[in-house]
Amino acid sequence: MHVTVSIRIILVLLVLICILALNICMSKRCEQVASKLQHQLSEIINRDIESPRDSLITITRVTVSPDLKIAKIFISVLPENKEGTALSHLNRLTSLIRQKLKPQIQFYTLPELRFFIDEYEIKRRKITEALNEDNSQN
Repeated sequence: MHVTVSIRIILVLLVLICILALNICMSKRCEQVASKLQHQLSEIINRDIESPRDSLITITRVTVSPDLKIAKIFISVLPENKEGTALSHLNRLTSLIRQKLKPQIQFYTLPELRFFIDEYEIKRRKITEALNEDNSQN
């Protein structure tokens, strides 16, 4: 039992290290662009884009390439079984999302938007559930 808890703690630390490594790689300008994109995209998705039935789409993080040409938008979807539907829905509506985003963001060129399921969020959720299970058993 003690070994299981130690392994879970190590997994949590590894996930956190990976997330930090992703964030360290971005320059100050990339961070500013990513932050602005995340904020504006969240508003657009919540306000203007109809989510697939009975699902909630949340933008968990945005990363931008060093040349600011590509933005990777990571999402989490509840319930999890709607992830594929939500991802394809957003990918179909990318041009509409770009149209709504362009007037709100004053960039020379708007990065290409690419949507992904946030695997780190899924792993974090599973680790949290496992830790909560351990706590309830003790």
